[in-house]
Amino acid sequence: MERTIGLMSVGATLFAAGAALAQAKADITLAASGKNPSFCMQGDSSFAKKWSVAVAGDQATVSGGNTLTLKKVADGKYETETTLGGGKLTWTVVAGPSLSFTVRSTQGCIWEGRS
Repeated sequence: MERTIGLMSVGATLFAAGAALAQAKADITLAASGKNPSFCMQGDSSFAKKWSVAVAGDQATVSGGNTLTLKKVADGKYETETTLGGGKLTWTVVAGPSLSFTVRSTQGCIWEGRS
């Protein structure tokens, strides 16, 4: 009987930890990658700032002026794409022990941050 209760406790703890990862919220400040081409600086004021990031269930939301909804594409990974000036932006949130948030452009610009 004690072993069953112990296993149930471990299972409940693991379930609670999984639920915590499935629902997370943090403010994340994005910074330009040091590998960005110089023309990427034009986008720094739009992206290199504080964003609110929230993960709940099968979606994540990011807010930093506008609010975007990202769809779950893999376990703990959420993405969406937008266009800007003829280029494409990929918005990615990865939920794990902390949240990471990245915006990548098709021109090679990257802004990233972690909670």
